[in-house]
Amino acid sequence: TLQGLQWNHFSGHKSLRESASGVMSEVETYLVPLLSQKRDELKVDSNRKKRSGPFLNQPETKRARVTAAFRKKNSLVINAEGEFTVQIDSSLFQKAKKKTRKLSPFAISARGSVEKVFRRLRRMDLYEPLFLSDEEMGIEHYSEIVMGDAFISPVERKKYRALFREELAKGFEDMCISVWGTSSGGHGQADAIFLWRVPVIQDATHGGKTAKAVQECRDAVPKRVANETLKNFNHIMNGIANVPTQLRDAIANYIFNGDVDPGNELGEEYVQFVLDLASGQPINPDLLVDGRSGNSRGGKGIGSTKFTEFWEACRQVLLPNAATEERRQDDILYASGATSISDLKNQATAILQDRVNSGDFDVLPPIPDESWIRLQFVPNVSTNALAEKFTGLLDVKRCVQSRSLRKEHQDQHFVNAMTRYYLEWIIELRKVYPGVEFFGQDDKAKIPVGDKVPIATGVRPGKLKGFTTTGGKNPNSAMDHDFHNSNLIASVELRCNIPNEISGSFYVGDEETGFGQIFVTLKDATFEPSNIFGHCASLVATIRKTGLNPTVLVLQTDGGPDHSLKRVAVQLALIGMFKELDLDHLVVLRGAPNGSARNKIERPMSLFNVGLAHASTKRGQMPEWAEGWVANCNSMQAVRDVAKQVDEEREKALKEVRKLEEKLTVAEAASASAGTEDPSVAQNTTMTAAQAAATAVPATNLVAALSTATGSVDVVANPQLSTTVLKARRDKAAEIASRSLKEEWKLSMNKPKDALAERFRRLKAGKHNVTVNPIPPDSASKELHSRLMEIDSKYTSDVNKKSHLEQVPDLMSWMDDHCVFTPYSLSVQKCPDNDCCGEIRTPEEHRQLAMQRQPTPKLDNARAGHFLSRDAALKKLLDANDDSALTDLSDMPSHSQEKKDAKRKLHANRDNLINSELNFVAGRPRRHRAL
Repeated sequence: TLQGLQWNHFSGHKSLRESASGVMSEVETYLVPLLSQKRDELKVDSNRKKRSGPFLNQPETKRARVTAAFRKKNSLVINAEGEFTVQIDSSLFQKAKKKTRKLSPFAISARGSVEKVFRRLRRMDLYEPLFLSDEEMGIEHYSEIVMGDAFISPVERKKYRALFREELAKGFEDMCISVWGTSSGGHGQADAIFLWRVPVIQDATHGGKTAKAVQECRDAVPKRVANETLKNFNHIMNGIANVPTQLRDAIANYIFNGDVDPGNELGEEYVQFVLDLASGQPINPDLLVDGRSGNSRGGKGIGSTKFTEFWEACRQVLLPNAATEERRQDDILYASGATSISDLKNQATAILQDRVNSGDFDVLPPIPDESWIRLQFVPNVSTNALAEKFTGLLDVKRCVQSRSLRKEHQDQHFVNAMTRYYLEWIIELRKVYPGVEFFGQDDKAKIPVGDKVPIATGVRPGKLKGFTTTGGKNPNSAMDHDFHNSNLIASVELRCNIPNEISGSFYVGDEETGFGQIFVTLKDATFEPSNIFGHCASLVATIRKTGLNPTVLVLQTDGGPDHSLKRVAVQLALIGMFKELDLDHLVVLRGAPNGSARNKIERPMSLFNVGLAHASTKRGQMPEWAEGWVANCNSMQAVRDVAKQVDEEREKALKEVRKLEEKLTVAEAASASAGTEDPSVAQNTTMTAAQAAATAVPATNLVAALSTATGSVDVVANPQLSTTVLKARRDKAAEIASRSLKEEWKLSMNKPKDALAERFRRLKAGKHNVTVNPIPPDSASKELHSRLMEIDSKYTSDVNKKSHLEQVPDLMSWMDDHCVFTPYSLSVQKCPDNDCCGEIRTPEEHRQLAMQRQPTPKLDNARAGHFLSRDAALKKLLDANDDSALTDLSDMPSHSQEKKDAKRKLHANRDNLINSELNFVAGRPRRHRAL
């Protein structure tokens, strides 16, 4: 209530001071005796409280305008308003002889506080004022730590301040400070002292900067002193009695404002209490009991409360089921054992009731209110003003479950060491040769696309808010989810920056020297799924489009099915890309399982979330026949199956069209020979019999034949009827033959694809905007296959499994000579034979470093749990002079497990063979005779 109160509102009004003195006398008469009976923990009598209070009618006395500690300084300057300025330079003082005497607790505490103030001044700017509050002078620390009492009298405070200023006047080594202060006599404004640091040797601007600092101090005095006065008032009130906060505010409002409740925020009972106190009427002593007394020790010692048993029961509820925060580094628990505060209260009460029933307690211990239980938690934001109300007694805080835990693979450390080897290698190579490039490649999570209504992209923007107009319905709304069959794939490529040090940025680099760039290709997940040949064709197109012509390329991917180095299709596609780009050295690195988050390509994924935030997508409308086909589909595979059915119908319709075309040719020839009679005119022919009439008209031209009562027949004939029917059937079949659900689906997906592409183009990382590339044509993938055919003429695109390699012996031989495989890396190099691989394009002076293959990591015997550094591993490789170190997996954790699995599988196969020879079926009881 009083935080915004200005000092000049009450400091200069004599009548208000007299009125306040009257209220102080009433408080002294009634309040102190009552509270002395209820506050045994103060351990002082009523006379001590009277001396500690501000309610003594002391006569006003004249006091010096300047604090005694600064009165004898030669640099003291006093003006007519009672302001003084002193400059303290310890280098000018004559060092006195040290006297060996025991310092009092006052002196020790004051000297320590002065040193803290000087250390703080050293961290502050020159001429930056620091106000000497009681907190800065360490009075509270002295009272609680040294005196062991949270309350000291005003006389003791005055003595401490005087001793602090005496220590301050002695200065500090190698520091020159200026002191500005104000002081007036009587009970008016208290001393206000500001300090600031000045240079030992002042220049011509010293006077102006000092004047500016003095003016800042004058402007800050009213608010600073008012706040100090309120702090002291609250401290004294708490020292006299632990009264409720509202009652304390009511007394303060009456003393300082003359109005008990100027903001109409206090309870009526507290307002009436102060009015009765001021008028001498009987007061309600029950209001002097603070609700915080429920947290008293209850005679159980320091740290205990009357709710101790209840808090122990709460811990029993929370401890077994406490959640652990991500990256937890302390002993604070995170509540999940109870679903709410009321649930925690009920569970703890049930535990106490069980102990009452078992005889541990005679009666049920006190149960606090839910609001008090909430304040025993640890605050979520410790710097918030509301955090002052929390006690943290339970060492529990509330939090939202985090779903960012990662499963660590046993080979992750091994892969980290191998990746570091290659990163250090490309950094070393890039410093001397610009023909090396580092790329990352991966697919972002699928982007959902609505079929009939727009749905959200699934990106939760967090603190990133969108823009919308005011005064109307929020247009940033979409369905949170829906049963949709449409998804987009964002295939991302990152041209990584190569820094000068391993600690630098491999992302895009800085604005000046960084050359990293992000590329993305949007594809329909239903009919344009990702595959390794498509990825390689896209990377080739990106490198050529940006004008790059590297001879050494490092590619980092994850271990997904379209990038797994164990798959033959992936190996062949990378070799095709190696030949297509005419590289001298290709290195492909993959991450360990569950470790793709450490790949460089994962960094730009968060940037695309910015473009996807606050966006909803929906595919375009397809023709009615196409929408009818996919109406009952509930997955992308169902859409693919329906598209196959449409293709089968199209093939049948094409065959039908050919047959109808042949029939139509014959029918048109027959109609031309039959004449050109008007088909709309009925021919009335009288015949002797209906059978004769029917046989006279060709069956294909007969429209109707009606027999009359006289025996005559009316015949309606159309010579072109067969031609008309055939044309109608042909047109219908032709319409079915022209249908392609796959093409219609792609056209409908172009609308959300174009909209997201436009948003992605506006994103920027470093000095480059995101580049959106089109999907490479099928001919680009065929070009990679043709490169493999150059190595082995027997190669076809159907060779994609390990069992198929026997069909391409020349290709297998080429891979053995040019490739080095490990589970997490692939190295492909040109050989010196120009007829085989062509000329090596890397300059001769850099060729040795560019063609350097990195060894697999080996454990460092000198550092347990660590691998050798790259330099040590290369030295070991050169000393051994054995290329087997490039594929030595003896220190890869999963390799030993693979050996065990292989041995176990061998034993299982042997057991199965023996069982079959003995005609023994596992699980069937059989008697065996021992030999």
